[in-house]
Order: sequence, then structure tokens, then C-alpha cells
Amino acid sequence: MAVEEREERGLLDAARWVSAIAVAVGHTWGLFVRQAPGYLPDLLAGAGHYAVVIFFVLSGYLVGGGMLARRDGFDLRRYAIARFSRIYIVLIPALLLAAALDVTVHGFDAANPIYASHWPGGVMGEVPVFDRYGAHEIAASVLSLEGFVGAPMGSAGPLWSLGFEWVFYFAFPAVILGAGAVARRLKAPETLAAAGAVLAAAALLALDHKLYLGLLWLIWCGGALASRLAAGGLVPAGLRWLGLPVCAAGVLISPLIGYRLADPLIGFGFAFFLSAWPKGETGLNAAADLKLAQHSYSLYVIHLPVVAFVAFLFYRAHLLTAAQLAPGPLALLEVTVALGAAAAATIAFERLFERRTDALRTLLQRVTAPRKPAAQASRA
Repeated sequence: MAVEEREERGLLDAARWVSAIAVAVGHTWGLFVRQAPGYLPDLLAGAGHYAVVIFFVLSGYLVGGGMLARRDGFDLRRYAIARFSRIYIVLIPALLLAAALDVTVHGFDAANPIYASHWPGGVMGEVPVFDRYGAHEIAASVLSLEGFVGAPMGSAGPLWSLGFEWVFYFAFPAVILGAGAVARRLKAPETLAAAGAVLAAAALLALDHKLYLGLLWLIWCGGALASRLAAGGLVPAGLRWLGLPVCAAGVLISPLIGYRLADPLIGFGFAFFLSAWPKGETGLNAAADLKLAQHSYSLYVIHLPVVAFVAFLFYRAHLLTAAQLAPGPLALLEVTVALGAAAAATIAFERLFERRTDALRTLLQRVTAPRKPAAQASRA
């Protein structure tokens, strides 16, 4: 999942790349390997989902928190360009890659069960991949409105979360700035008005039968709040550690109560952990964390189309069946090969596209800059 702002906090880089890898590994394992019933298999199978919740917190922290830090001089044009550049520099090539791989599979084996039926494990979605190329799915993926207009296109299933994020990027400043304007007019506290507006937006989503989307909205906003708390030094550094047991508890009980009930513990617990920024805080390794974090968005958006295509190749070679693989050496080998292919594609995407985000942003800023009136330009 994409985040924009660069902040010199090593923990954020580490959390980004670890979460991205957790999603990729979880999806790949679930695609290839039969899941045995039981608490531990369910816990491990949910690793990718837990990581997505962490991504929502990180996105809120960096994007929402950055917006709050600059709200007095908020520039919608610059903000929209920054968000567009960050998302679309990778998204469009990723959609083209997914479509190319899906079309290739269809050309060789249109009845392949990985793509043409409900593949076990749920990784490929409830609707067959080949059935997700209608106008609604294509429009939803191109416009980043998955979950609102339609399901993600083809094998690009993980993009469901990107659609929610895209809406949050623009709903958040609208809600915060709108609440601030009303509060100033009524001479009411702006912070209280902003909090009320955020909660009201969640309530409206719940009334519209989008309860889970409302929860993700609150988790994303929790990340934004954590950023401001950390910047103001309002949470004692030692107290923030209470957030980790809450987050861990959410992970551990998720197989028992379901992710919709466990996600608030995971999300708000992690947000509270980020709400203080103690001196000397680091990630795992500063150089490695930064390097790997720079690949995290590319990995997130392209891994499933790539590993699904590798699974198709194994299926054609009779090394994977519709019953998937039992855990063991063969399963580990095939999962490793698929992840290796996803890693190679990720490196290529980062070099070709993701690292050019700043160049695209600069170009769009220049092209869309307000033009001076002719008379004023001549006097200058």
C-alpha cells in the first residue's frame, strides 16, 4: 500500500517493508498450500490481513498527519498531485501487467481453475479472476475506487484496500477543514469539531451498511492523530509500549472472534505505539529499512498477479493440483520460486516507476501551476 510523506523515523520504514512482505508471503502461501483446520493455521493465514491494518495506520500517520501539520496553509492542488503521483506512477503499469498475465493464461488455458473457478484458500477472491473484467471492475481499478464502483480487476485483488485509501486521502482534508471552518464561524473549539466530524463520517458509513469501511476510516484517522501526538510530545515514551500488547492481543484473538472485531485492537494499538517518538528510536537497520520500504508499494500492487501466474505454470507442469499442496518441501520450494518472481518484478517496478514519483510530481506541479496574467507577467 502506498504512503507518501518521507519522515525520518526508522520504525516507519521497517513497519512498511515488513508489512508488505507479510502480505505477499501470506497470499502466496494461501495460494499454494492447503490450510489445515485449527487455531495456528488460521492465525498464520491471517498474517497478510493484519499487515493491511498496519498499512492503514501508517498511511494515516504519514498522509493524514502530514495534512494536519500543514492545514493552515493547505494547498489542495499540491496535495492532489502528490497523491496522484504516488499512486498512479505504479498503479497503471501494475494493472497492465496484471491484465497481460491474465490474458496470457486465458489464451493457454481458459478453464484453468486458479483463474476460472473459486480456488481454495480464498486468496484469488470469491469471484473467478476471468469474471472480473467487466466495465465496473476495470473502472474501479483505474479510478482507484475498488469497493465503491466494483471489485478489483482480474488478479489484482489486493487493490481493494487501495480504493479505500484513495477515498480517505481526500475525505480527510474535506472533513477536517470543513469542521474547522464551521467551528471558527460558531466560535467553537476546532479540535472538538474535527473529532466530531470524523466520528460523524464513520457513523454515516455505518448507516449506509458500510460498517467495516467506517472502522477502517477510524483506524486511518487514528494513525493521523498518532502523528500529531508524536510531534507534540504529548504521550510519554514509556507509555506508548502499552499499544503493542493491545495490537498483539488483536492478532492472537483474531482467529477466535474474526478480523472485523480484532482489527480495532490491532489498528488502534499500533497507532498508540506510534503516538510517541522517543529519542534514539530506530527500525531494524536504517539503510536496509529505507531501501526495502522504497519497494513496498510496488510489491503490494504486483505480487498477486505474478505469484498467480507462477502457480499457473506449476499447474500446467502438473506440480500443483486443485487440491493445492500439503505443507512440506515441495510446497516450500514452489512458494519460494513464486516469491522470487514477485521480488524480481518488484525490483523492476521500483526502478522503472516508483523511484520516478518525485519527477512526475515535479512535472505535474509545473504543468498545473497557476499562470500569471499577461500584464503582470510583462511587468515581472
